[in-house]
Amino acid sequence: MDKKNVNDRVIIAVKQVMKSRPELSKTMLGELLGVTITSFSHMMASRNNASVETMTALCLRFNISADWLLTGRGGMFSESEGAPSMSHMGIDLHLIDTIKQQAEEIGQLKERIRLLDSMVAQLRGTGTPIPAEAQEQISVSQDSQEDDRHGKKSTARKKKLDSRRKASRSSTVKEP
Repeated sequence: MDKKNVNDRVIIAVKQVMKSRPELSKTMLGELLGVTITSFSHMMASRNNASVETMTALCLRFNISADWLLTGRGGMFSESEGAPSMSHMGIDLHLIDTIKQQAEEIGQLKERIRLLDSMVAQLRGTGTPIPAEAQEQISVSQDSQEDDRHGKKSTARKKKLDSRRKASRSSTVKEP
């Protein structure tokens, strides 16, 4: 088992993975293999040999045959000759679906906020009084948007909301 031959096969396998999975950047692939982009580049240029950990990740995540990688015997891929599956790359497809669904929900919520903002603007323009509770929510929403723009924590917003609620309750409680 010559280290040079093993590293040559690592490079061949990585190139095959990059060819079959063009959506993976070199940085992403390096992360999946547990190496930095610099180490990845050095390995691909044969300046450094792949570590045991890198070869293990390559075999486990991308369905590469350890026997082929170490000895050159058999096919490059385990189980069947072909491209690695998403599950072998360590990508949780359910998680990807969840993220897509949440992104869609965020878009819908942003649209609702835009519509509510326009309704508030119309109400203010007509002089129609806005209920106190709605006024409170509008103020908190504006504070939240301002915090988000400036990257501030939400604790100040929560304290402000709590103090407004207390003030609102105390003004609505009537003594017998």
